[in-house]
Amino acid sequence: MDITHITSLLGGIALFLYGMSIMGAGLEKLAGGKMQGVLQKLTSSTLKGVIFGTLITGVIQSSAGTVVICVGLVNSGIMTLTQSVGVIMGANIGTTVTGQLIRMADISGDSLWLTLIQPKTFAPVVAFIGCIFYVFLRSAKRKNIGQIMLGFGILFTGMSLMDTGVAPLRESAVFQNLFVTMTNPVLGILVGVVVTVIIQSSSASVGILQALSSTGLVTFSSAIPIILGAHIGTAFTPLLTIGGSSKDGKRAALIHLYFNIIGSVILLALVYALVFRPIDTPPQAYTAPEVRQSTGAVQTALSADSRDVLAMGDYQGVDCIREQDGFVYAAAYNGATLKKRKSDLVRTDGGSFSAILSVDGELTGFAFDADGDLWLTVLTPGGGALCRARHDSWGAAVEQVVTQIDGAPLGAVSAVEAGPDGKVYFAVAGGEAVDNGLEAALRTELLAHTGTGWVYVYDPADRSVQRVVGGVAGASGLALSPDGRTLYVSDLGNRCVWSMDADARELTAGGKNCQSAFSGLPGYPGALAMEADGTLYISYRWASSSWLERHAGSTFLRGVALRLSESMQENLFSLPADGIRAEAVSTASGSWLWSFSGKPQGSSSALCPVENRVYFGIAGEKALYSVRV
Repeated sequence: MDITHITSLLGGIALFLYGMSIMGAGLEKLAGGKMQGVLQKLTSSTLKGVIFGTLITGVIQSSAGTVVICVGLVNSGIMTLTQSVGVIMGANIGTTVTGQLIRMADISGDSLWLTLIQPKTFAPVVAFIGCIFYVFLRSAKRKNIGQIMLGFGILFTGMSLMDTGVAPLRESAVFQNLFVTMTNPVLGILVGVVVTVIIQSSSASVGILQALSSTGLVTFSSAIPIILGAHIGTAFTPLLTIGGSSKDGKRAALIHLYFNIIGSVILLALVYALVFRPIDTPPQAYTAPEVRQSTGAVQTALSADSRDVLAMGDYQGVDCIREQDGFVYAAAYNGATLKKRKSDLVRTDGGSFSAILSVDGELTGFAFDADGDLWLTVLTPGGGALCRARHDSWGAAVEQVVTQIDGAPLGAVSAVEAGPDGKVYFAVAGGEAVDNGLEAALRTELLAHTGTGWVYVYDPADRSVQRVVGGVAGASGLALSPDGRTLYVSDLGNRCVWSMDADARELTAGGKNCQSAFSGLPGYPGALAMEADGTLYISYRWASSSWLERHAGSTFLRGVALRLSESMQENLFSLPADGIRAEAVSTASGSWLWSFSGKPQGSSSALCPVENRVYFGIAGEKALYSVRV
């Protein structure tokens, strides 16, 4: 940045401030002495005061000027302190008009009309006409109009010079590092206050900030505290008037200051909670997958006449269901928080149930191998674990087999599958925190779309762990083909099911040798289950979120969503009463066979086909559902 750019920046600021000054002066002259009288009449209620304060400040382009007028009216007794409050509030709204006018300069396109409505296009014309009015016409009213038009043109000429002056800063590492420090909200507020106090205009401060933002040096999130600081800084000018003011006049000036400070603090708290608060999983931009058309599958409603409900007492959810030796097993848990959560392996014959194994934490998946040993994925606050319970000691001992990969704790383990060759496949949903259980971890991955989900394989023969496939945006379900040669992985974020050779290693989802077997799914797929005839059942944890699909490319908005509370996040994902809860597809032909819809409501967290029935586990439900097919 050389001396020419510095002088352009300084000249641009000067012209911007001068243009704003003479435009405001012209407007005040045009209004004449009637402004105060009109202002008094239109402040009979707080709402009227807000509206008129907004209009007046939008005209004169100075909230400080409006507040100074209010202080004068309060001092003279023409306006009460109560009446001034509404005008002061409106003044803070009206001062944003300049920023909106400046924002018009960012409009772009090939259309002639788009070009003509840009201030940089018509502002010189307006300034030229205003100059003619001001110099050559004798009428005082027309001269005032010319002054307003001239000020408008000078203002935007200054903005153009400011843009030219700061343009080289885009490549300046020093300047970029300076603005990086403004990610600190407190520093940003202080910068906004100091600059506004110096130049005596919050509109000008915002104008300068917009010029810097156009270069990409100041991000939207970094600009927020600076704007709040400018909002506070503009309240210092009216304080200069309180020296000789009455008691109520001083109060009016202080109300402006208190209003700006309190409002900025409250808004900053919200901004920090929704924008600046650190999150473990910063969102990544992605392209939302397309949704396929109707499958043509047979519809099966989960209505009262075709379903059975097995009440499960105090259990609050089911994460996995399996059939073995004529019994149905379910991984059921209770406890609102993961730290207090207990999970049982529940066995039922359809009439009653009994707990045969218990673990601390959340039992997210289990599978029986050919020897009858039980393999489990267990989630605790310390991380995930692949565990084994030998068939001769189910209720007595649970052995932790894998707790780390390359020295790092396992994340949100979500599913496990045992192959006919004795190898055990297990999935990690992603790199999200596990503090609130699997449901929360999967929802976080949907919002963040980090693509950090992995599937691993454990070989009991040599106790080795190898990576099968990575890059999954929420690995939430596993299934093996009947011959054990093909592995299927459900991908939440990409709304598809990947297929790959079970013997493959170090694959990437969507890359070579790992292609989508079923894509464009109508919801976010979760648990998978395979029948002996090659029918694959796919459960849907949530319906496709229109909000999430629209904002797939917006890391900012999804970052805000990630900072919301658990209950608020849940509102972004739901399964409507008539939504699809699961589907069945032939892996041999690719044809869709069944589509399960309707009640019960809630996240479909598990399913298992058993002869002519399909069992469902619903997150948060104290029951195990089954439906005839």
